[in-house]
Amino acid sequence: MNESPWFEPIIWSKNVIIFIVLVAWGVRESSFTNNIFTTLNLITVGIVIVTGFYKANYSNWSIPKSEIPLDAKGGEGGFLPFGWVGVAAGATKCFYAFIGFEVIAMTGEETKNPKRDIPLAILASLFLSTIAYCGVASVLTFMWPYYLQDADAPLPTLYENLDMPTIKIIVAGGAIFALCTSLLGTLFPLPRILYAMASDGLIFKFLSNINTTTKTPLISTVICGLFAGTLAAVFNLEQLIDMASIGTLQAYTIVCICVLILRYADNSPSIQDDTTKSKGITVFTWLNLSNAKVPNSDTQYVSRVLIFIFSVCTIVYGISLVNIESYHGNTKNVLMIINIISIFVLLVTLFMLSRLPTAVEDLAFKVPLVPIIPCLSIVLNVYLMMELEYKTWISFTVWVICGLLIYFFYGIGHSLEANKQKININTNQIKPKDSTIVLSSSLFGTTATRQKRSPKII
Repeated sequence: MNESPWFEPIIWSKNVIIFIVLVAWGVRESSFTNNIFTTLNLITVGIVIVTGFYKANYSNWSIPKSEIPLDAKGGEGGFLPFGWVGVAAGATKCFYAFIGFEVIAMTGEETKNPKRDIPLAILASLFLSTIAYCGVASVLTFMWPYYLQDADAPLPTLYENLDMPTIKIIVAGGAIFALCTSLLGTLFPLPRILYAMASDGLIFKFLSNINTTTKTPLISTVICGLFAGTLAAVFNLEQLIDMASIGTLQAYTIVCICVLILRYADNSPSIQDDTTKSKGITVFTWLNLSNAKVPNSDTQYVSRVLIFIFSVCTIVYGISLVNIESYHGNTKNVLMIINIISIFVLLVTLFMLSRLPTAVEDLAFKVPLVPIIPCLSIVLNVYLMMELEYKTWISFTVWVICGLLIYFFYGIGHSLEANKQKININTNQIKPKDSTIVLSSSLFGTTATRQKRSPKII
């Protein structure tokens, strides 16, 4: 009997509901189950890597084009059969592998020393995950030619071809545990993210309600589970992977931009005397020819303008670079010119950012080599996003618009931070007898100066 095309999505939507019940039951139960699945997953990965190097055929990484069958999609053969474009396309598709690290950040309140433990845990998790994925991918292509791989079930099919039925059963069971680990790791932080946002007033307040029995955000958990189950039933796996990849790349890009904004922010008191009042932004400010060591309101403004220019040029560079091989003639020449101009502007902007003073803060962990690492990450993330199909961009745009509508029509009016700023502004507008508070704001920052009416010292 032929299975219905809805069979697998319905099965996985039911699995999502089961895990939502587990997540809603409590943190201890979820953590215990996740530890079991993770242990079994690591054992499976270890078995794959060990058996892979035992059965490895290193010549599979250098197969010449002449030995590739005509009906196989083998590219040009050799070490990079599909070139760097293929590497970038594959990295874009597989970027969903780096989803789930927000679990560490969302459980930061339960750590003894979050300033030290959270960065170390994230770095260690990233390192181990990268080693695991690269190890499995390496032995997979070592043991069997890349053009003969089964895209639907590569590991079980591989061990079946190698006549290793016991390892095949172990790997097939481990794959199920890996999916369960990924599912649980994704569903665990999502309700807590909604809880944090609802507590701050950015989304609907009822999502921050805590159940008195389970001590978890039950409503948020149920809503996330139903929503995830619906997506699993409606969309196919490739569409979900693309959406997960573009969402992760977009989130990492925003994080890099935020690192730049915070690193060049003016952390000095907002109310200053006339002696420290801004004298205007000149060429000396843009290039920091005065060699200022501490950020001020002027350097903060300049940094945010440069960050905006860098972000826009990165998008232009990514679009031109992705499409340059798809056109010929004058169109290709125009894209090449745009590409070169974008690179020049990016390098100039990066140089100007490197000249500006950075904030001096006593933090246990800070991103090194600012602005090089954040800017390079922005360029790579945007380029990988541009490698995705236009259908993914349409879906992504729809979700972004939905989020912006919720924010502008609800979040701004109910935000606790916005209400605090309104209270501060109303307080500052009450003029004291001896001084007047004068506020000025702009798109890239807010400054405040105090105009004294009398030299009396209080």
